[in-house]
Amino acid sequence: EEKRDRLSVPGILCDLRRNILGSSPFCRVVLSGLVPLHKQNQMATGATVRPSIVRYAESLGARVMTDVNADTTHVIAARDGTEKTLKARKVPGCAVVRISWLMECWWSITRRELTPHHLIGPPPKAISRPSTTRRRLKSSTVTSSAASEETDN
Repeated sequence: EEKRDRLSVPGILCDLRRNILGSSPFCRVVLSGLVPLHKQNQMATGATVRPSIVRYAESLGARVMTDVNADTTHVIAARDGTEKTLKARKVPGCAVVRISWLMECWWSITRRELTPHHLIGPPPKAISRPSTTRRRLKSSTVTSSAASEETDN
């Protein structure tokens, strides 16, 4: 009967998903801002059903950890600035991503690119504002070049 279950469509999908984050490189994820603390404490004792986000991560083959350490590969966070996201910034190679990355992996049955889902990206580049005199010069240059084009026609 077990062999028959593995050959069913749900069984095949489970096998495919288990290898997405469970194959090399292995994912060790920490959830931040997604599971209330009282639920985390209940999960640790095994007294409650696991939250759906934990089930998604585990079904993809990821190992869900409670806190960030040197082995953490991903922090899946609801928002920036939490204790776990700040710790993750100090861990080399640890990506801080939105939950959308995990869900995209789940639905596409592939390990998705992290870049579009980064919660913490590179710092924004400084935008230099042109001075008002430069703007006036540019606008007068544009109007004078437009006027010369009209006279040429």
